[in-house]
Amino acid sequence: LLNLFRKKKHVLVMFYAPWCGHCKRAKPEFTRTAEHFKDDPKTELAAVDCTRYSTLCASFEVRGYPTIKYFSYLKTVREYNGDRTETDFISFLKDPDAAPKKSEKTIEPFGDFQGSNEILLLTDSNFEEVIKREPSLLIMFYAPWCGHCKNMKPEFAKAAQLLAEEKISAKVAALDCTVHTKAAERFDIRGYPTLKFFREGQFRRNYEGKRTAQDMLKFLRSGGSPTKDEL
Repeated sequence: LLNLFRKKKHVLVMFYAPWCGHCKRAKPEFTRTAEHFKDDPKTELAAVDCTRYSTLCASFEVRGYPTIKYFSYLKTVREYNGDRTETDFISFLKDPDAAPKKSEKTIEPFGDFQGSNEILLLTDSNFEEVIKREPSLLIMFYAPWCGHCKNMKPEFAKAAQLLAEEKISAKVAALDCTVHTKAAERFDIRGYPTLKFFREGQFRRNYEGKRTAQDMLKFLRSGGSPTKDEL
């Protein structure tokens, strides 16, 4: 595979897992794109099953499925963040340096609660940067229409405020899954709110404790150790 990367100007690789639903939906579009470029000597599409070739996937920092990466003679390596349709794949490979068609979706305000200004607001674009930058991070994946999310928001904001006041090296963040769908898909979010704890850029565990500011604060003070409610 690495020899292929070195020889081709344009290589698009889908890193996937056989059980992944999003991968199954993307596969026909990816296959049709490969057929489109079959006679182009400079362009190639490939797929890597990360359940079989885990070392290779780890070497390219694959953390979710599907992850699609673009290679040019193995010198240029970057993640493909466009839509997973045949049309979008073809358009990208014809001009990888062109500006994306879609403008970045705007960040919606979390809500006007005491402490909400301390919450980091995540998007598909800044997600990776933020989780790598912050040493400890509790992320609330939510939907604006979700009643449980609405009930939890004031406590989540209060936790953010307490963390700032106590100068604890941990933060809380929120992602609207109805707008920024790629990050939600990457972590297979199926219900709202879902809370996930990250440390040093890596997902560590789900938070299953009580949704009060004090309980979340206690969890983050401990560096992500389970609370009594989770044991």
